[in-house]
Amino acid sequence: MPTAKRASPSLSDHDVADYLLAHPDFLLRRSDVLDQLLPPQRELGDAVTDFQRFLVARLKGQIEALKERQQDFIVASRLNEMNLARIHGAALRLSEARSLEELAAIIHDELPVLCQVDAAALAIESDDLALPQSVSRLQPGHLERWLGPADILLKANAQPWPELFTKNANTIRSLGILRIEPGSQHPVACLAFGSHDPEWFTPDQATDLISFLAGIVSRRLAQLLP
Repeated sequence: MPTAKRASPSLSDHDVADYLLAHPDFLLRRSDVLDQLLPPQRELGDAVTDFQRFLVARLKGQIEALKERQQDFIVASRLNEMNLARIHGAALRLSEARSLEELAAIIHDELPVLCQVDAAALAIESDDLALPQSVSRLQPGHLERWLGPADILLKANAQPWPELFTKNANTIRSLGILRIEPGSQHPVACLAFGSHDPEWFTPDQATDLISFLAGIVSRRLAQLLP
């Protein structure tokens, strides 16, 4: 024998009010409901503004703006995760170098792809140290003139820097240079990144990720330099 279908309990105004008070973000999650909750247009006269409808419309606008900001935050978080993954991959490759030549080759050939730049170079200040061709040689004092007391230089709309980017120097329009000091027994060096975009590197941007890579290079140089 079929059982009788139980009738759904009706909700009172008090029940609805209690639910909304217990879930204050309900209209934020379901802003579409506001379309059905708008009060009917009231006849207030030509010169009277219906402030109730105005306030509800403004609330809907604020909810949509919050949703857009939330979406922007999600996109930014995903981009940050991707950047961190690339930097971690670059750090692993640098740590695997078994010689100065291999370290310089990883920087020159692989870091541009991993770090989304157009060029990367390792440069060492030395008059007489035997260096692989993939390492740029700088005369002592170069980094002091370029960086002064700072450890990082970020330069937009840059002129060509052939001392660092020998083959494609004329195409580099912005760059980042990070001082590397592998120890008192070794010469000072730098890790350089270059971009064809004149504003890829700007003085006000964060440097924590590329500084992390510079720290890895510094430790590897301390082990690989003679």
